[in-house]
Amino acid sequence: MPRRNFKLSLKAKIVKEAEDSGNLHQTARRYKIQPVQIRIWRKNIEEITLLSEKSPKKLTLNKGKKSNNQELENEVYSWILSQREEELAVSAHDIIDKALSIESQFHEGNRKKITYWVYEYMERRNLSIRTRTQKSQVTDAAMQQVKADYCRRVMTSFHNRINNPRYLINMDETAIYLNCSPVRTVHPRGEKTVSIMIGGTSSMWFTLAVTVAMDGSKLPLFVIFKGVPGGRVDKSLPRILPDGVIGCVQRKGWMDNYTMRIWYEKVFNPFIAGSSGEAGLLLDDFKCHRSTEIDELLENDIALRYMMPPHCTGLLQPCDVGIDKPLKERLKNHVSQWRRDQHPSLLPGQKLPTPTRKDIVGWLKQIWDEFPVQIVKNSFTGSGYFYEDTVDYSSDRESDSELDE
Repeated sequence: MPRRNFKLSLKAKIVKEAEDSGNLHQTARRYKIQPVQIRIWRKNIEEITLLSEKSPKKLTLNKGKKSNNQELENEVYSWILSQREEELAVSAHDIIDKALSIESQFHEGNRKKITYWVYEYMERRNLSIRTRTQKSQVTDAAMQQVKADYCRRVMTSFHNRINNPRYLINMDETAIYLNCSPVRTVHPRGEKTVSIMIGGTSSMWFTLAVTVAMDGSKLPLFVIFKGVPGGRVDKSLPRILPDGVIGCVQRKGWMDNYTMRIWYEKVFNPFIAGSSGEAGLLLDDFKCHRSTEIDELLENDIALRYMMPPHCTGLLQPCDVGIDKPLKERLKNHVSQWRRDQHPSLLPGQKLPTPTRKDIVGWLKQIWDEFPVQIVKNSFTGSGYFYEDTVDYSSDRESDSELDE
């Protein structure tokens, strides 16, 4: 009987068929293999199943023959780990260069042969080529230390000056595109082209300012459209904005000193008006968040501003950590459903329309009303802000001016 190669996923399937049918010999005849082979696979079924899920095309559990140059491989492995501890990228090409720098005649110095070796080596050492999940200008360990120090200082000031989770507030701006199309879809396997219909205009966008409090409170959404004050878009705001959403226009659709003041007076100030004491505002290092105009408003309202260190918003800003992404994913679901509703009425060759500003803002309002309070609370704890009224922070009093720098 000629030798045949079976993928691990097929081996797991054959073993299951044999067990379900209760007739090992019949299953072996169907696949033209010896019954003893199924028995061997059955003994290793746990490893086969686990590895087949990880690498469905893999043919064997065998990781290949052992290296004849174990010392070189150990040195290369130690080098890889040291590079990754420093969060430096390592490619297969880098591994080949390192191996040749240790021993120039490794595999006769033939880079083609070493290319075959490098992937077998990575398999033996349980290494794989990964896509980055985050990027930074300093190491993750250093960033975590900055996060821990900053959160401790903020919470020390908060407990000594405010001590009410309702009045520790975070605001963050994010861009919302009218044509916010999904990038993933369920699709049959094996096809090379996966197309998703989008609307006719993809560049129109506006700024959304999301504001939340540590106790789970959701302040009104604030939108900034691109337009001229007193112009067409500005005059149409009463028609576009639903009740509970506040907005304005700016020439580039950005947050600046002018729009920051409007947000402060119409969103932040009414919320803290009920406070019997001070309030804290967590802001990133954006220029308009530091304006002298905002300084004066905060001072008049007895509010503290906690400025985040540069390049740390992905770790320290609650809106970035746990709110912006689920909010946008919910918006994409609304847009996708709207497109499905529009599609049957399209003529052949006609493009899908793009949702209007009114459509998008209306969906955002609905999403924000239904947005779980627990997610808001979790975004603060996930950023490192813990409200513990039983902890004594009196000995850790920090200068509020340091946090406002």
